[in-house]
Amino acid sequence: MAVIGPGLPVRRGGHAAWQDDERCSDGVPPTIGEPFFQRLRHRGWATTTAPNHGVPAIHGAMRAIARHLRRSRSPEDRSIQSLSPLTRSTAKPRSLSGRYGLDNFPLHCDTSHWPTPCRFVVLACDDPGEHSASTVLLQVSAVPMSSMECALAHSTVFLVRNGRRSFYSTVLSSTRAFARMDPGCMLPLDSAGRQVMGLFDYQRNLQRVSTVVWHTGDIVVIDNWRCLHGRVGSVGADDTRLLLRMLIR
Repeated sequence: MAVIGPGLPVRRGGHAAWQDDERCSDGVPPTIGEPFFQRLRHRGWATTTAPNHGVPAIHGAMRAIARHLRRSRSPEDRSIQSLSPLTRSTAKPRSLSGRYGLDNFPLHCDTSHWPTPCRFVVLACDDPGEHSASTVLLQVSAVPMSSMECALAHSTVFLVRNGRRSFYSTVLSSTRAFARMDPGCMLPLDSAGRQVMGLFDYQRNLQRVSTVVWHTGDIVVIDNWRCLHGRVGSVGADDTRLLLRMLIR
């Protein structure tokens, strides 16, 4: 796995990069201990690599990580979703694919349409595909804001669309531990909302994001309360790209 990020030494053809944080062996990540969780706490994400290619080995590594996090209610195969590129016409209307299709995905928190979003997202790569799509990561705390912008992020109300269970919410709040951000389901109600949404735009935060260049067997654990993620790069309708996802409450 190559991870390209801000403030790192230059290598690999001029890009800043580092190798995997940890590696798994025998299907279980033996080094998923305090150093791994320190990285997860410090930057909101951490990486590892499954010992063998193939869905069973990757599923096993994902389940092992879920057990170590001690939050997954059902760390079985049925809780692991397959994510492949979809056009707007084939995706669910209000999903990110339904809105953005094969284009870049904006920075977002998964399950922002839940009253309390899932705590962790485990992403793994079964097939990186034929194109160059990568996953980008951004700590919410790294987003630059003036005092006025911070106040707007705490006070500006969005409509969070979830069918009959839609509700209103702000992006940030002093009464909860998580950020809520997803242009796919959050509708700004006024110019202040559009301004707040713009604070988390990928281009605005280009110098602060880290980029995961996927290879088969790579795994990224994301603290979904503190770190946004998105997709950049080209994806074709016939792309074989396949990521696996586990949501951990």
